[in-house]
Amino acid sequence: MSHQAPLAMWFIFFEKLLDVALSAPFLPSLPVPVSIYFCVYHLEHYSLYHFCYHRMEVIDKCFSHDTVEEIVDALESEAARLDEEWCTLALKRLKEASPLALKVSLRSIREGRYQTLDECLVREYRMSMNAISKQFSHEFCEGVRARLVEKDLAPKWDPPALEYVTKDMVDAYFAPLGEFDAELKLPTETREAFV
Repeated sequence: MSHQAPLAMWFIFFEKLLDVALSAPFLPSLPVPVSIYFCVYHLEHYSLYHFCYHRMEVIDKCFSHDTVEEIVDALESEAARLDEEWCTLALKRLKEASPLALKVSLRSIREGRYQTLDECLVREYRMSMNAISKQFSHEFCEGVRARLVEKDLAPKWDPPALEYVTKDMVDAYFAPLGEFDAELKLPTETREAFV
C-alpha cells in the first residue's frame, strides 16, 4: 500500500478565504480537523501574512543580496532608515548566529531554488550529517551548549566573524559523506507514476 503526504494541495489568498469557505463545495467534505485547521490557521496567521506582505519591498531589498555580509549591511541601512523593530530584531538575530552557519544556510537556500525536492532532501541530509560531525565543525555542539546545557547564551563561534569563514569551510558541509556514513537513498523507483 502506498501513502502520500502532499506538501500543499491549495493556495488561497487570505482576502479570498471567507469567499472560499462560504462557497466551496469541497470544504464540508474535508475531514473535520483539516477544515478547522484550514480556517483557524489562516485566521491566526493573518497578522504574520499582513506583516510580511506590506514589507516585501524592504525584505526583498535586504535579503536578495549574494552574500551574508551584504545582507547584514542592507539590514543595518534599513534599520537606521526605518527605525522599525522587526528590522533591528532580524539584524540582532543574524549577529547572534554562527557566522559559518549563516553562510552555509544562505548557500543552501540559493542552491535549493534550482533543485528538485529529491535533490534538496539529499543536500539537507548531507548538511545535517556534516554539521553534527566534529570532523567539520563544532558549531552545532557549541550552539547546544550555549542555548540548552549551560544556558549562558554566549556561544563561542569558530570562526568568530563572517570575514573569517572560508569557502572551503562552507564547501565541507555540502561534501559527500564519509565512508562510515550512508548517503540518503530516496525510494524514487517505487513512486507512483504521477510523482
